[in-house]
Amino acid sequence: MNPMKLNDIEDGTKVYKFRDCNPQYIPVSKEGDTYNNLQLNNKYILCEKKIWSISSLLNNEFWAATPESLNDVSEIYTLNNFKEEKINSFNNKTINLIKGITENNTTEKEMRKELGLISDEAYRVSIAQNFSNYGVFCTSFCPTNPNLWALYSDSSRGFAIEYDLKSLYLSTNPADIFPIRYNQDMETIYGNGIMAPGHFYCQKSDYFEKEEEFRFLYEKSGIVKYEPNCVTGIIFGSNMCEKNRKQLHKLISTKLKNINFMQAIHKKDNFGFDIVKWE
Repeated sequence: MNPMKLNDIEDGTKVYKFRDCNPQYIPVSKEGDTYNNLQLNNKYILCEKKIWSISSLLNNEFWAATPESLNDVSEIYTLNNFKEEKINSFNNKTINLIKGITENNTTEKEMRKELGLISDEAYRVSIAQNFSNYGVFCTSFCPTNPNLWALYSDSSRGFAIEYDLKSLYLSTNPADIFPIRYNQDMETIYGNGIMAPGHFYCQKSDYFEKEEEFRFLYEKSGIVKYEPNCVTGIIFGSNMCEKNRKQLHKLISTKLKNINFMQAIHKKDNFGFDIVKWE
């Protein structure tokens, strides 16, 4: 998989992040820190997710999660399998080299070659270990998918944030960006070529393919700041009460400009949603 570049992104392309209003623990760097004047407890901040979701939106930031928190638990196996393979290869090559030296049946040329291979394996293990510390921000191209609203937006009682893809890319400078590939079986996507972090996080089970997921990878997990112009719209869930819509509209309008406010409504002829202007 070749990393995407700025020229690969079409102008006007949007991606969406779904938010709900349930209580949530937010991980932080160390005990005793505060986030938005809320005291931390045992390395986690306890607050309502609506506070986190809305305050992060108003503060022009989002959370890049750890790979272990991804919803398809098999994803992390791709990276773990790679590390296990390279560690085993490193060990076997080291043992064979030591055996050859002690038995005096390895020439200097062969020894230099084996040392080069061992060094390469060690390098790849260290790079893979570094990738396991990356932060992942997951978005979708599809704001009308009922399953996304159900799973990530409190059964449509939450909202979705619309981002301009190119603006978000330029503003946050991710290590890698890519759409997810969906497969029935896990691909062996690593080898001895140039390694990019997206190689390990670009595929999911085809059970998730209707999510149309697009990911941003950052060199560490945590809060990522972006410019206000990255947010272009807010979509209210079909089950969000009118009072919450008006309150959210008022909060966002006072802080963010040029935002399109929209509403997800049930289609009359199928199980999907239409996105219409909210007035």
